[in-house]
Amino acid sequence: MKGLMSKLSVAVCVLAMSIGFVGVQAVAAQEYKDAQKSVDEYLKSKIRISGSLDLYDSKIDKVRNLRLINLNEKTFEPDDDKYRVKGDFRDINSGDILELEFHFMNEGGELIVDDVEIGKLKAAPKKAKEKAEKKKYTPEEAKEAMKAHIEKKSKFTGTYGLFDPKTEKLRQLELIEMDEKVRNFGVLYICTLKFKDVGTDETVVVDMTLTAKEGDLEMKTMKIKKRIKP
Repeated sequence: MKGLMSKLSVAVCVLAMSIGFVGVQAVAAQEYKDAQKSVDEYLKSKIRISGSLDLYDSKIDKVRNLRLINLNEKTFEPDDDKYRVKGDFRDINSGDILELEFHFMNEGGELIVDDVEIGKLKAAPKKAKEKAEKKKYTPEEAKEAMKAHIEKKSKFTGTYGLFDPKTEKLRQLELIEMDEKVRNFGVLYICTLKFKDVGTDETVVVDMTLTAKEGDLEMKTMKIKKRIKP
């Protein structure tokens, strides 16, 4: 009788542990689905204008234009009170495949993307790179690269610093608008931009020129064309 009771006790324990494990798995699966949904919503909000997730990569000192390949469910894990998951993204200009890590905050039971970090470079296809170097950019892509450059240079001061050779002073500028037309001459892409000088209230008209280089668009020159007094 004692032996039977002992076997029953073991069976009950094993069953309880199995149920507990299944329960944990179910919770983890649901949390991953919540994280997946949060990433989808985050990406939709970020790619609405340019069609890509635009992140500055300090390793190459450039803004990368990224598109999701897939999230890796096996990398999903809690990190104290936060959660994280990794995913593979392709740089649409260079063809590089990079690993991004998403960090989440748990707000009232809902996982919200809190931060995104660029991780390791997983692949740099030679053919993709060669193709990117020959790529012709659309006006929208050129203007997005211009915006990214301006945002990067304005990140800490809130304004874009541009030396004016006529006044021999550094102007602090805020972008007002960009011309719809982008002029393309070989590897050069030129667009006219209007800025407001926060110090003088003048409108400053600038020609910004980008050059296509190594599968990316880089800022070449910023030339002031007009200065319009308020």
